[in-house]
Amino acid sequence: MILLFVACDTERRELRQALRAAGDNRPELEAVLDHYRSDADSLKLRAAKYLIRYMPLHRSYDAAIEAMYDRIDSMIPCYGDPDSLTAAIADEYLRVKSQIGTHFDIQTVSSDYLIRNIEQAFDLWRNKPWAGLLDFDEFCEYLLPYKCADMQPLTDWRTELAGLYNGELGKHPSELWRDNPRIAAKDVNKVLYKLKRSYTADPNPCPVFRATTITNLPKGTCTETSIATAQIMRSKGIPVGVDFIPNWATRPRSHCWMTVINHRHQDEVFTGYDTKGESYFADRPLPKVFRMTYRSNPEVERILAQDGWMPPSLPCLFSRDITEKYTKADTVECAIYDLPELGRTVYLAVFNNQDWIPVCWGKYRRGKARFEKIGRNIFYMPVVYDKQRVMHPAGDPFFLKSDGTMQFFRPDTLHRQTIRVTRKYGMYETINNANLSGSLMGGIVEAADNPQFRNARTVFELPVDTLVLAGTEPVELGDAFRYWRIRSTTTWWCDIAELLFFDGDRKLSPERIFADVTDEKSKARILMIDDGDLLTFAPMREPNIRIGFDFGRPADVSKILWFRRSDGNNVYPGYEYTLYAWNREKWETVGGRRAGNQTWLEFDDIPNDALLLLVCDTKGIENRPFTHHNGTIMWL
Repeated sequence: MILLFVACDTERRELRQALRAAGDNRPELEAVLDHYRSDADSLKLRAAKYLIRYMPLHRSYDAAIEAMYDRIDSMIPCYGDPDSLTAAIADEYLRVKSQIGTHFDIQTVSSDYLIRNIEQAFDLWRNKPWAGLLDFDEFCEYLLPYKCADMQPLTDWRTELAGLYNGELGKHPSELWRDNPRIAAKDVNKVLYKLKRSYTADPNPCPVFRATTITNLPKGTCTETSIATAQIMRSKGIPVGVDFIPNWATRPRSHCWMTVINHRHQDEVFTGYDTKGESYFADRPLPKVFRMTYRSNPEVERILAQDGWMPPSLPCLFSRDITEKYTKADTVECAIYDLPELGRTVYLAVFNNQDWIPVCWGKYRRGKARFEKIGRNIFYMPVVYDKQRVMHPAGDPFFLKSDGTMQFFRPDTLHRQTIRVTRKYGMYETINNANLSGSLMGGIVEAADNPQFRNARTVFELPVDTLVLAGTEPVELGDAFRYWRIRSTTTWWCDIAELLFFDGDRKLSPERIFADVTDEKSKARILMIDDGDLLTFAPMREPNIRIGFDFGRPADVSKILWFRRSDGNNVYPGYEYTLYAWNREKWETVGGRRAGNQTWLEFDDIPNDALLLLVCDTKGIENRPFTHHNGTIMWL
């Protein structure tokens, strides 16, 4: 009873505050409340109060943005090249950007607009079979809001989208199938998938909140397409949400995907404009997961009121933490450095291969920070910001292990070692999911004195362990041979990125590379086996595929370096590398090396358990921290 009284008192207080924030627009909001006070349906009054209570911080683009969307729609058919279209949109947006304004919804929304949206939402809830299973709280979160994301213009989007992209929606003969929200979402998504299949990591130069425009554009980010999917599906009464992570644990960028509330009131994951599953990349560790909401997050409100900002990686004002829906999560505490001149909010960051990126905020008290519900198997570091919004380490980095314990990294300077590294980046799911691990098998290198390889000599066989993606093989045949080749030996792929021949320290260049192919495209692919690029490869996807090397005269080969098709992060001859160690405040240079004619680098006098980072200065941006203990590398 006491809790009910407190909740009611909080709701009345929030409503009064919202009406005061409306200023001159207060009569419009009071008109909505008066309208539903005289309505026999008390739920509609509750719904109106819900929208108004959580409206004060919402903003929208004004009508000028809609004119920009009209211009984008007219430009789309005129450009066959997506990059040219993007450039044209950027030019047009730059020209009109100053004419596009924003406003707080609470100060501009009309009573007619709010009443129309409430009526539309209730009509969908009560008349669409896939929506009827929702309780009132679910209805308020997934169907009632007049917008699906902050900054979305106040348009009649439900009416505009209701008749579009329906496909087989509502046409199934089986009632169980027809009334299932999961099937409803799938029906609409099939249509969207046929219309748009291209994604990009970079957002459109103009913020696009019109779903039809996003659908017609050749590309869109996961955020753009997810918000568009939410608009389209909610316009039909399908209860969907947009979930996101601020940044991946082991790579750059955030990610968004969709959930639908199924007939068991459980979340079911999917990707908008895509019919494949595993939208949130089930093999990747998740540091934090949030769901976009209409209701503002009170913790974020507090931080914004206190500090005046939050890091751009945390667009979390209208969100709630749902990490535990996706992964085992723990609440941890860690000691914080004495940093009196820095900000009061402590964040927890992950390393995105270049920088530390905040993924959540913590609560600081008496020299410790408490971070709630963070994912396991992830490398973290507490950080704070100064008054210029420059990030500073606030505590020791740690790895939250699979059992929920925290592993800190403190170099053991009494025990030093020589370390050998073959890669600068761990074996992550990019390799495994692409069937590079488990499918790249077999392969044998042979030498002969004739191009038919009669009486060929076996030089070596590639290792059976397909997680070994590169190797340095000494050659001890005792004779020189003009012709050398690699051939596949199994039904699995044997794609090879590079096969390099050396006489001592001198790289040997073949006069020609040949294979049993006739078309020009295949010939070009075969030549990629010796093009100096680890990200290209010669395909060898059938048994007994042969790629030969003719050196013009007998070649005295002493060593062969091989690189399977992979992610390009193996140590490569001639590339420049720098090893760094973490020193509490920054990455500090340990030493530089130019890779020799082998597939590894060695560094001497490295403390056990030091936190290390190998960076290739020649090429590439993927670098992961690691530790080296008694000969074993642990990637973080």
